[in-house]
Amino acid sequence: MKCPRCWTEKAYLRRVLGWKGMLLGCLLLRPMKCQHCYHQFVVPWFLTLGKQVTAPMPRIAPSKRAVGLSYAAQQCATRKLPSGQTPVKPRRAWTRSKAA
Repeated sequence: MKCPRCWTEKAYLRRVLGWKGMLLGCLLLRPMKCQHCYHQFVVPWFLTLGKQVTAPMPRIAPSKRAVGLSYAAQQCATRKLPSGQTPVKPRRAWTRSKAA
């Protein structure tokens, strides 16, 4: 759909909630927003027939770095305990005492 301000083909449907969205729906108007100039406007629903009104999915470049555990997490995972010992459970930092 073309934006009336900048004339690019980057205007897509936008979500309008509440009573404004209900009113636009009753009047058969579709709320649009341009991704190029951020202009918000409404058009009659029949002008959107046959046009692309949903924004395309953004392409995310694949990461070149393998994402894994942090250095500290790797050290904790590979740490060996002497025989007979169990891992220490973390304590609460603060506990409420029962005062009379």
